[in-house]
Amino acid sequence: MLVLIILFTVIGFIVGLVKGFSKTKTWAIEFVLSTLLSMAVGALTRGLIKDATGAAIAGILTIISAIAFMLIIMLLARFVRNIINKHLDKRKEEGQKGGGLGVFNRVMGGFSLAFKGFVMSCILVLSVSTVIDLIQIESLKNAFLGVYESAGWLAIKPHIFDFVIVGILFMAVCHGFESGIINSLWSLVVLGLVVGAGFASYNLAFNTPAFAGAGEALGGKLAQAMGGSEMMANMGTTLAKVLITIGLFILFAILIAIIAKFVPRILNFVRTGKTFYVVDGVIGAIVSVIVVLAILLFIGSLIEPLYGMEFMLVFDSYFDKCLIANFIYTDNILLAFGMPSIIPIKNWLS
Repeated sequence: MLVLIILFTVIGFIVGLVKGFSKTKTWAIEFVLSTLLSMAVGALTRGLIKDATGAAIAGILTIISAIAFMLIIMLLARFVRNIINKHLDKRKEEGQKGGGLGVFNRVMGGFSLAFKGFVMSCILVLSVSTVIDLIQIESLKNAFLGVYESAGWLAIKPHIFDFVIVGILFMAVCHGFESGIINSLWSLVVLGLVVGAGFASYNLAFNTPAFAGAGEALGGKLAQAMGGSEMMANMGTTLAKVLITIGLFILFAILIAIIAKFVPRILNFVRTGKTFYVVDGVIGAIVSVIVVLAILLFIGSLIEPLYGMEFMLVFDSYFDKCLIANFIYTDNILLAFGMPSIIPIKNWLS
């Protein structure tokens, strides 16, 4: 495991030296920094968790701070890269080499990608180790016994799901920022068009006189093929309408696919302005995070009643000292606000 981490780190450093900081993606730095800062806020708000109201307030403050840290660090990283690129391009136009800034750019690129390699290898190692621990296959767990007894594992285990939750929110922020609110709204429009196409296809085939003759004609031929009885005639007409519905839906779907392919290009052209791009991206990131966070909180509210049950003890042990993920599971924000459990899953399993 250690060899893998060192290998990824060294390879990242070498590649980063070649590319330079201005041409690297710094998501690893942004992800880890935002998680650590959010954990610090979670630790500060932990004293508020004395009742449901305190847990709700602490959870909201921690989650909002996590999202704020992500956006701020992402924008700062983009700002630094833009400044470096601008000055390097200016020196190149003047026929000068990179100079001290070029050296700084290369060194920072090396450290940036070395850190990314370190983070990626740690994600791989910790993911495998966590899954093996949770599935409780004794032979596999014994093979990883050295990992589970190491000081590193004991230190990181209580916060693995903190990184998982922030990682999911981080991906939502990145996706929302890159797509923007306009593209997100367009995705909803496309979904609405698909649903509308399905309804329109059904309505045309089953409820409009224009397709009644075609349905009866095709139904008669299908009935003859199935035996020619009156019951088969009725079944044939219904089957014919179903086939017409499917055919119409396929035609509508082809048209929607063509529209869905070309409209995003127009929207991306609209987002070429820097100010509009940033504003649209920030709004898109916020909306994306709200949707993802709502899903996480809902799932957490469903499984929270299982906390403390025998078959959940291994999973629960990961949340004993959590500073962020506990607001999704053990101190679920929705339940703290008094939302009743929708599914009585505990009654079913106990």
